Amino acid sequence: MRDQHQDSDHQTAAQLLRLCLRRRWDPAASEAAAALTSSSHVDWQGMSQAARRQGLAPLLYHVTRDWSPAADMPPAVNGALRQDYMGTARQNAILFNELERILPPLATAGVAVLLLKGAALAQAVYGNVALRPMVDLDLLVKEKDVPGALRALPALGYEIIPPLAYRSEVMLKRHIQAEEVLLELHWSPFVHPYYHYCGLIDWVWQTALPIGLGQASARTLGPEVQLLHLCGHALLHHSSEGEAQQLWLHDVAEVITHYRKVLDWDETLVRAQQYDLVLPIQHVLTQVAAEYDCCSSGNRQPLVPASVLEQLRGLQPSPGEQRLHAHLASGSRAGIRRMWADLVTLPGRRSQLDYGWRNLFPPAGYMHSCYRVPHWLLVPLYYPYRWGLALRSLA
Repeated sequence: MRDQHQDSDHQTAAQLLRLCLRRRWDPAASEAAAALTSSSHVDWQGMSQAARRQGLAPLLYHVTRDWSPAADMPPAVNGALRQDYMGTARQNAILFNELERILPPLATAGVAVLLLKGAALAQAVYGNVALRPMVDLDLLVKEKDVPGALRALPALGYEIIPPLAYRSEVMLKRHIQAEEVLLELHWSPFVHPYYHYCGLIDWVWQTALPIGLGQASARTLGPEVQLLHLCGHALLHHSSEGEAQQLWLHDVAEVITHYRKVLDWDETLVRAQQYDLVLPIQHVLTQVAAEYDCCSSGNRQPLVPASVLEQLRGLQPSPGEQRLHAHLASGSRAGIRRMWADLVTLPGRRSQLDYGWRNLFPPAGYMHSCYRVPHWLLVPLYYPYRWGLALRSLA
């Protein structure tokens, strides 16, 4: 009997958490949440702990601090949520200050930048940098601009962490007093090379929108690209993270709400098929609809229209996309094994040859910047060095 009570309290806390979050865009959720708090025992501590595990504590604090039914929340619980909110505000202030500092030199170097994930969402979509936790800065640049970016960023205090594979991203870090700022430089929306060869990157840049950050400026993904990118990122990169994935699902809900008047659902579904993102959008949008559209009584306008969900059920992933997800489901690999597994999932011999060649012989500008080669004439000597690191990783 005790386990049944605990399960009931857990379900009530989970439902109340989603209702509280949905209050940001749905007035009916406020009424449903107030009714739930008056008719059921609320495990405020359990709800707070769940929100912290899911990366949603700052948002929960924001939506409940002026909400009368939350007056029953224990002061210790409210204090912990406030601490998360203030901690996120402090951390994100550091990251956004860094963005304002590095974007102008990158622009001067001729490097166009697109903001991804938290950097694109915290201010532009959530409207408050304290609401969306960020671990690092994710920047998307064009592949031809990677060497220029890798020259400019070390001059701004960043240290490059040379990758073992040429997979469309490089990690950099910088220490600011006791803080370590991580920056991920991408030249494809997803790490897996499959999406580097399907034409997606051209659409990403064609539909990019300007975004202002204080005295600096950059661009962010257009509404349809943003939605597909978040769905793809949640399934391709974070599907095994359990409760932590709730933050990515909420990102999707916030983006749909923010762009509700301009989001083209038909275009989104067409592009999902064109760029082999059918499984991510099917999985994530169905889950978002189940968790947010079905937890609020009197919901007038669902996040995901019923007609869109019906169309989603009828979509069929291509054989290539099915092979890719079977490969991803088979487990993580390291070093050369992962590169070989990536290679066999690529669409066509031409892309396989190109990817294999780029991993054996990455562009000279990339090698010069990534490995901090002291002179251009020494770059050829660093290819065997790179191969040696890869072989050591395999061993």
